[in-house]
Amino acid sequence: MSQEIQANPLPSLSVVLPNFNHAEHLALCLESILSQSVQPKEVIVIDDASTDNSVDIIESLARSHPVVRFFKNEKNLGAVPSFNRGIDLATGDFLVMVAADDVVRPGYFEKALGLLGQHPQAGVCAAICEFRDMQSGLTWFLGQSMGGEARYFAPDEVVRLAARGKLLLATGAMIVKRTAFLEVGKYRPDLEWHCDWFAYFSVAFRHGICFAPEVLAEFRLYKGSYSNKGMRQPDRQRAVLRRLVETLEQPEFRDVAEQFRQCGALSPFGRPMFALLAGNRRYWKYLTPTYLRAAAWWTVKYAARRMLPDSVAGFCLRLFGYQKLPRAG
Repeated sequence: MSQEIQANPLPSLSVVLPNFNHAEHLALCLESILSQSVQPKEVIVIDDASTDNSVDIIESLARSHPVVRFFKNEKNLGAVPSFNRGIDLATGDFLVMVAADDVVRPGYFEKALGLLGQHPQAGVCAAICEFRDMQSGLTWFLGQSMGGEARYFAPDEVVRLAARGKLLLATGAMIVKRTAFLEVGKYRPDLEWHCDWFAYFSVAFRHGICFAPEVLAEFRLYKGSYSNKGMRQPDRQRAVLRRLVETLEQPEFRDVAEQFRQCGALSPFGRPMFALLAGNRRYWKYLTPTYLRAAAWWTVKYAARRMLPDSVAGFCLRLFGYQKLPRAG
């Protein structure tokens, strides 16, 4: 650790890690957390009534790593309630939510907390995330469109970035201020697989975001994952999107709703979101020119991904810059 970092104490960090039957990935995930150059204040592991040998693995690691705090759900509650239980138990200044089948890269906590220490007004710190589709073998990066400079973006800059289609970030590579996260209501269970997106981006629009231009987290896409299964059920996906827009319409999110509207932030939800907005007069205010342009582009990309073979999809990822990393600023 550098003398500069030692001279300026970093904010404290709580890791929240729910687990359900991920014994085969759990050790690697926890090792990537526990081997960080800057250690978290605590690693809160919530086992969601696993039936494999996950508990044995967690208890073994907890015995040798005092920062691991282990809790068991008496019955299976699901990912969102388990995350929220861990958030309620957390005491750190900042939170990082980690899925049991993902990995954080070396230096993640040190670099992110260093930026957050320099910019205490920020609500979030994001890094570049490597996505791995475990079925097709395709890999790509999210976050590289933010540029090659480590810096803080104020809320108005975040809105401008989003309006230009540059705010492409993965929640799996974000660290969030605990107090700001509690302001937006933690993970809202009714928003299901989009609850993390809503919470993190609401915080970013209110408080701004730090950005570390390095690949510091890995997200693995499995066909049978919670989010993948949910989004592939059209009726359920439409219901969740409707609840997301209704949440934005609530008085406590009036400020955030205006920022979402200005920058067209709802566009990545593609055709289902467009149908929802166009079909209800109350939502027409979100159909701005910025939103319509971006939504059309996202719809084309989703359609191409469904129709194209993996080899062509890989070429398109390279063509559109999703496999290129920014130059250091």
